Amino acid sequence: MLDPDYLQTAADSVTSIYSAIEAEAISKMSDMMLSGGTDTQWMQTRLLLLSQSCPQEVLAIIAQHRAELSDAVVQTVEDAITKSDLYDRSVMEAGLGVSAVITPNALPLAISTTISQVTQILQRDNLSMADGARTAFLGASTKAITRVNAGVVTADKAMREAVADLWQSGVKVVDYESGVHNQVDVAVRRHIITQLHQTGGALTKQRMEDNGCNLVEVSSHLGARPSHRDWQGRIYSLGAAVQGYRTIADACGYGRVDGLMGANCRHSYSPWKEGWERRYSPTPDEDAGYDPDEIYALRQKQRGIERQIRDTKRKRDGLDAAGLDSTAERVRLRTQQAKMREFLASNEGKHLQRDPKRESVQTTAKYGSSSAAAATAKSVRIGREVSVPGGGKSRLVEEMGISDEEVFAGPGSSRELRVKEFLAGNYGGDADKWQHKKGHGYVYDENGKPKRAMIHWFEEEAVGIVELKVKGWSKKQ
Repeated sequence: MLDPDYLQTAADSVTSIYSAIEAEAISKMSDMMLSGGTDTQWMQTRLLLLSQSCPQEVLAIIAQHRAELSDAVVQTVEDAITKSDLYDRSVMEAGLGVSAVITPNALPLAISTTISQVTQILQRDNLSMADGARTAFLGASTKAITRVNAGVVTADKAMREAVADLWQSGVKVVDYESGVHNQVDVAVRRHIITQLHQTGGALTKQRMEDNGCNLVEVSSHLGARPSHRDWQGRIYSLGAAVQGYRTIADACGYGRVDGLMGANCRHSYSPWKEGWERRYSPTPDEDAGYDPDEIYALRQKQRGIERQIRDTKRKRDGLDAAGLDSTAERVRLRTQQAKMREFLASNEGKHLQRDPKRESVQTTAKYGSSSAAAATAKSVRIGREVSVPGGGKSRLVEEMGISDEEVFAGPGSSRELRVKEFLAGNYGGDADKWQHKKGHGYVYDENGKPKRAMIHWFEEEAVGIVELKVKGWSKKQ
């Protein structure tokens, strides 16, 4: 069995690589769009020809990450399958009072089989991603050509808007069974978790057969969807019917896409026999003093705000990449981030936590134009080093945003920035454009958790942000 909390992050290392690949691919397509000039006579032909090369460009980028991806897949599978097997064996040994019977080589065989299966699935996703890039490029190009031919915008403006559209929409991957199109990271995560579920379940079944177990305990977690809440945390028969117990297939929909261990399901199962300790409750929400319907509704609302933040970040980054004004999106982003803070504060004590990963988008792309690169440098704050009180270093949590941003020295304020020449000499840029700014943001504390702080930094439009420093920790977190 794999714990529900573990499953939530099990595929992170692989999906983060695919997010970087997607950013590089969109960056490459953006350069292709912006580098061909604005001759309207040849625009349609040029863009059509360029679209045909998109799949090869994406596959080339993926090939550059092949070793990194391979290592991440191996590590993900080894960790998950080993963890699942150790849990099942510990449950059986605790119940049996003796060492569990172990089929030789079952674990290494399960690991190697899963690595092979995940690799094959990702190869299929790679081809789908390459085709998705061509579709995205054609879609954005067609829209641009239509607007130019209609006389709505100039060719240059149309191309820049097309680049912004590319960044906002991203590259989609199609699910071959359902035909549904998803963002790359969503599709990859779902495919990996599904495969871990299938192999982990098969290995659990093997261990159960080795030790004469035919009942299973299904895991449970807070905030489960209503249809899964009915069967979580209970005992079932894995195979043939056992008197007094429903089969896992009948009760939990095991084997169906909407059932136990199906799409987006974090439940799993482990061996159980009558008299053994129960490790999961069928009513985890009520046990913790929560209304299950309320907790589920609140979590769905939080997921909705997270999607809004991600969408706005993608649009902001797209406009930056195209050299267009992203002021409105930055204002909207600050409003959405404030909405998230208010939502969590108003529902304090209801087991809701802010997760920076759920609000993040990949912004590590390299852009073709210096102006776009400079604009993007301002927005890319993720992972930036921050000096903290006491002389230590930490990292800024970009996904949580910086609020109450204010210029208190340099252009935009009434005070002269005395160190502007020093900054220009050390970092470049125009000395007269350097600003000293402050605002509230989140920095990882010594325990690796986001902590709200007053932050100061220096900024110049062509250079970006430098010398971030925590001036004090906020009492209100």
